[in-house]
Amino acid sequence: ANNAEIQLAGVFTGGAGTGVWSVTGGSGTFNDDTDMNAIYTPGASDIALGSIYIVLSATNSCMPVSDSIEVQFTLAPVVVAGSDVTICNSDQILLNGTVSVSSGGVWSSNGSGTFMPGDSSLIGEYIPSASDLAAGTVIIYLESYDNGDCLSEVDSFTVTFGSSPLADFNIPVICSGIQVSFTDASSIDVSNWEWNFGDGNFASTQNPSHAFLQAGTYNVMLAVSNNFGCSDTIIKSITVNSTPDASFNFVLECGELDVQFNDNSSINSGNISSWNWSFGDNGTSAIQNPAHTYASTGSYNVILVITSDSGCVATISDTVTIEEPLIAGFGFNAGCSGLTALFSDTSSAPGTNIASWAWSFGDGGSSALQNPSYTYQNASSYNVSLIVTTLNGCTDTVSSTVMVSGSPLAGLNVSAPPYYSGEQITFTDNSTGATNWYWNFDHNNSNAITQNTTYQYPTPGIYTVVLTVVNAQGCADSTEVILTITDKGTSTNDGPVAIPNAFTPNGDGQNDILYVRGGPFVQLEFRVFNEWGNMIFMTNNQSTGWDGTINGVKQPAGVYVYTVVGKTSENKDVRLFGDVTLIR
Repeated sequence: ANNAEIQLAGVFTGGAGTGVWSVTGGSGTFNDDTDMNAIYTPGASDIALGSIYIVLSATNSCMPVSDSIEVQFTLAPVVVAGSDVTICNSDQILLNGTVSVSSGGVWSSNGSGTFMPGDSSLIGEYIPSASDLAAGTVIIYLESYDNGDCLSEVDSFTVTFGSSPLADFNIPVICSGIQVSFTDASSIDVSNWEWNFGDGNFASTQNPSHAFLQAGTYNVMLAVSNNFGCSDTIIKSITVNSTPDASFNFVLECGELDVQFNDNSSINSGNISSWNWSFGDNGTSAIQNPAHTYASTGSYNVILVITSDSGCVATISDTVTIEEPLIAGFGFNAGCSGLTALFSDTSSAPGTNIASWAWSFGDGGSSALQNPSYTYQNASSYNVSLIVTTLNGCTDTVSSTVMVSGSPLAGLNVSAPPYYSGEQITFTDNSTGATNWYWNFDHNNSNAITQNTTYQYPTPGIYTVVLTVVNAQGCADSTEVILTITDKGTSTNDGPVAIPNAFTPNGDGQNDILYVRGGPFVQLEFRVFNEWGNMIFMTNNQSTGWDGTINGVKQPAGVYVYTVVGKTSENKDVRLFGDVTLIR
């Protein structure tokens, strides 16, 4: 079927000399259907039918004359060598040819390689030669043999050789916890990269970055391939060095410009080999534990960079604040109303804030308030201290002695009546808590400033003597007594009327009872009232005084109000009122 051109050779005998060729049931063509030696080329349907009849008919005979021949077609050999393929130069070229109709086939190539086990084995292997590989391609042919009446058939496929890459990568200095870049150093064009870092992490980029969390030894694998499907793999053992842990502290005295820096860095394996300090004011140091003096107060960003002996680097920074000196101080005001003192913080902390206050009041009492008030149990002097602490931990202490006394209590005693003009009268201070005394005798602007004094009135009359006392804090109190001054030649039994401004019902036999003095009285009404205006004592008898109780119950220390209304034996009306202090 693959050599189907049919060479015809027609012959006439007798009278005919010309003729014409035709075909029965065929679809082929004659190159010249009148040529006795024409060539017939079968059509596809001719071959498909398997046989045809070619007829030669005479064209100039007396009678129609023809002759025919039968042409039978046999199948042509079918040869399949294989498909074109691209392989790596180190791969095998496998052969798997098929030949049908004919007895077999034989392999050949345009190269100089070798067929194994031989060139007539349809299934085998082609081993390319060095020149084949250098050429980059080789064509392999499979041709049929023992084809019968048919011609041999040939099929071929082309093998293209791709170069295999050589995997490689560069190993950088690797420190734990730090991103590091791996650089591909493979040869030949590579289109795919597969990394295995040996710690459970992978990457598929050419130059990946990776951080190993722990120091140690890891097997890192790189597998590369190209567009030909050629691949290569390399495994390298790498060492991940310990990254140091940078840390430092600093010591500075509050208000000072000198700072001591202390390196507290550590490393799991290896050693720290260098320290580089930057103090935030353009100052630097390369020693482990430097001291640095700043030129002025302010906040500075201090940076420490440490490097290990394997080249691993760590950095840390912190802010150092140089403050103005902290100055503790406080004010004190005890007032004049009692033993409660008000303390006010006057401390100065430039550039920061005070975070805490610690007061010690000198009697075991304390407070953490900024401006506390405190009530003492007794009037006295106390050593009060205040410790203040800033937000940055700076402290300062101040101490001062404070005097707590409340207001003084004015009191006086007068020498016994009667009182005559021209005679000395003795005035004795009976005050408590006083440091200064001011006497006013109600006569010609006469005064005295001694604690105890005397005075003589030149003329008879009724005079109000006032004693004002003042303590060290400037607190004052006053008391008074009314004196009746008579001429010594005047006949009278009456004495000046007076009531002490204080009494002490403590059972010591001195000043325990509050009496109305002077008189004598022919009529008397003596009353005492408490701070609420309630009458708590009344008598009409001059010899009966108030003992500081109500129905046997002691009344508290304090100031009470009295009134005296009466008539003396000389028929003089008396009206007095004032206050008296009960002291316990």
